Amino acid sequence: KYLVETCKVPPEHILVVTFTKAAAASMRERFCGLMGGERPPVTFGTFHAVFFQILKHAYGYTASAVAREEQKRQAALETAGRMGLDIPDQAEFLKGVLGEISYVKNEGIRPEEYVSRACPGGSFPQFFREYGRRMRAQGLLDFDDMLVYCRELLMARKDILAAWQRRYRYILVDEFQDVNAMQYETVKL
Repeated sequence: KYLVETCKVPPEHILVVTFTKAAAASMRERFCGLMGGERPPVTFGTFHAVFFQILKHAYGYTASAVAREEQKRQAALETAGRMGLDIPDQAEFLKGVLGEISYVKNEGIRPEEYVSRACPGGSFPQFFREYGRRMRAQGLLDFDDMLVYCRELLMARKDILAAWQRRYRYILVDEFQDVNAMQYETVKL
């Protein structure tokens, strides 16, 4: 409200980012209440929704490209099978390896630098790459890919970066202290 009314910032240049859909909706409603019911075109969204929007504009992604949990588990099982990994407890393995993949992506860690508890004998880097290839071959991306791909896109395409920088001149991040490395780097861009 301060930016719009006092600083005269065009509302379409303001982006408010948070972690959950519920928080984004709550902030939008509180803002509209402060504005007397008016709905200025300030963008409110989660990190994933905002980053997916950027990818959608650049690559034409649709919601069907976002992998469901079952699709991620299937890709992980197929990867393990192709690599000949011995998996005594399938459920434990899937939970562990998918969690580790998510952690590596979100923190911007190179797979070769990560010591996996889920993948036996130093096979995590190969597993990570093969799992990614399998997902891409199916035209799928997971929530963590949205962060990684968006950052990569903005770093590689200065024209696209400049367009989004012109669009969102002011970025407000709810609970900023909780952002991970990829979220921080992408918002910083």
